[in-house]
Amino acid sequence: MMPIVLRFLERILCLALLGLSHGALAAPADEPLVFVVHPFDTPSRLYQRFRPLCNYLQEVVGRPVSLRVASTYEEQIQHIAEGKADLTYIGPTPYIRAHDNYAPVRLLAAEAEGGRVFYQSVIVVRRDSPIRSLADIRRRTMAFGADKSFSSFYIPRLMLQNAGVQLSDLKNYAYLGRHERVALAVLHRDFDAGGLRLEIAQQYLDRGLRIVARSDPLPPHAIVARPGLPEPIAQAVRAALLAPNARGREAFRAMGEDVSFVPISDSDYSLAREVVRKLQ
Repeated sequence: MMPIVLRFLERILCLALLGLSHGALAAPADEPLVFVVHPFDTPSRLYQRFRPLCNYLQEVVGRPVSLRVASTYEEQIQHIAEGKADLTYIGPTPYIRAHDNYAPVRLLAAEAEGGRVFYQSVIVVRRDSPIRSLADIRRRTMAFGADKSFSSFYIPRLMLQNAGVQLSDLKNYAYLGRHERVALAVLHRDFDAGGLRLEIAQQYLDRGLRIVARSDPLPPHAIVARPGLPEPIAQAVRAALLAPNARGREAFRAMGEDVSFVPISDSDYSLAREVVRKLQ
């Protein structure tokens, strides 16, 4: 009988220890963490891209993780800064606005692709367009994404400015929100040119878009935690991003063929702050 009793007690002790070690992650177990993303692509594509990541993090923290797509960049900023969301995938400009103007949101890890911790913006035209350089966009129409988007407004605007083209030199311009809308508006001849993220533009090259110019490497998107997120949860998410298991690596592939996550610090966004200050 003693061996049976001892084994029973050992199991109880193990369960108790597990409960202590994971209690901060799992309590309250029925209250989901909220993961919000900005609307840089269609909602269906964003759900396909980020749902596997949320499922992976759900396993890590032992609590449901609910995915939400913000209706605007400003909504994303407010949700993560005000604690309406617990985690977010965020670009440079929204991160700066949330961190500097609202509350000290916390960087957990930066997105890398193919080992490169950066991404690029592009300015596109139709394949049959006479536009061959950025200077040719003067006195033509230009589509941007959201007015708070680093990759579909600030950087395309800086690229034009460096080519001697100011917003006042354009015949007309507009903010269309999602990057996909920029691509489609150019394809449909609503605008002569558009600024958006490279990876979104590449999806439309075989449909008739042409890239006129690419930006220099830009500060990465990152996973950020709200102020006050319990430390055990923040540390567990950070560890799961930086050292993923097989399920994690599979979830990352849904975000991109070669996506991984690397350490990041606030100082890595100094360039983004300089660009925003220059153009405001």
